[in-house]
Amino acid sequence: MNDDLQDVAFGSRPGFAMPPGRTGDGGAGIDSWMRAVASGARGHYAAASAELDRACGSTANPAVRSLASSTRASHLRQAGRHAAARRHDGEALRWVADPASDAVSRAAALDALIGLAADSLGTAQFDLADRLLARCEDSLARIDDDPWIWTGRLRLRHLWVRTESALYRGDARRAHEQMLDGRDLIDACPSVRHRIKTDLIAAATSAATGDSVVAIRAASGCADAARTHGQLPLEWAATSLLVGIGAASDGSGALVASEARLRTELNARGGGFNPR
Repeated sequence: MNDDLQDVAFGSRPGFAMPPGRTGDGGAGIDSWMRAVASGARGHYAAASAELDRACGSTANPAVRSLASSTRASHLRQAGRHAAARRHDGEALRWVADPASDAVSRAAALDALIGLAADSLGTAQFDLADRLLARCEDSLARIDDDPWIWTGRLRLRHLWVRTESALYRGDARRAHEQMLDGRDLIDACPSVRHRIKTDLIAAATSAATGDSVVAIRAASGCADAARTHGQLPLEWAATSLLVGIGAASDGSGALVASEARLRTELNARGGGFNPR
């Protein structure tokens, strides 16, 4: 893999210019996928979709095609379109349905299953979500020696969706405890973007437990960090959480206007976010 590109998509430089990907070799598909991930993280959904097309066009590798489908699903979920995302996550799982020994294929299968669990939460199929998460546990326990992108990243995504499952069920205490139990995973995370999202989910658990002061402080920090690193979807998500937990109750309307502006910008970039 291209280390510089990986550092932009999954590391410490999410807002940096993306280096060119490779052409004409076996890594071109993975490079295009990482470029799509980085573009989507900045809210450039149309550009990300085009890059995913290039990823699929540059390789017949089923794992890369699976990762591309999971990424399309992720972009739809960010816009709240969980039912539409399910089709892409199902396609992602189909590409890697046969057992595989390589790290990328194992990770792609886990990405698809975790994505399907998140889709199920968004369509109020909570028991199905928990069954899908349970299917991942043995595989997650066995992946130890591969790079973080194929190991820790999946464990962290699994933690996110488990925490969200507890929140969807109204069990704020369990959600909060799960985030505390995942501290080692969070501390080992090399990705700025994943750390921001983890902090945002932690802010949501604080809000759900009634600790609005901590929640507002954490969500504000997430919005600032996302803005600093050019991660527009996370900035919008943090701003939306702040509006939802009453941080805009001073009557100024600035926070509500900011949420609307960010959503409009994301839609201009191909996001498909619904108006409020």
